[in-house]
Amino acid sequence: MRLMTTTPGGRILTELIGEAQTDKELATAYRSLYSSERRRLAAERLRSAQEAGQLRDDVDVQVVVDQLWGAVYHRLLVPDEPVTGAFVEALVGNLLGGISSD
Repeated sequence: MRLMTTTPGGRILTELIGEAQTDKELATAYRSLYSSERRRLAAERLRSAQEAGQLRDDVDVQVVVDQLWGAVYHRLLVPDEPVTGAFVEALVGNLLGGISSD
């Protein structure tokens, strides 16, 4: 969150993601040089949490990555609401705790 919202690199990354929506070459380069490896690392960490019994075995870790990153990227690219520490904490809390009243 801090990298994406408070650094020049974060601003550039957000601009690259936006531009990659209409530039196929940039989209391919972005995936191969940046996002694929980060996605792999995030999924690896979540699989470690599954092995440690911290997450259910039936959880699709790729979907969890999308849930977390997708919400943040949405706020970065469609800036109706800011990406804040409170937002990230609520996002993770909702994901891990669930939102059902049961």
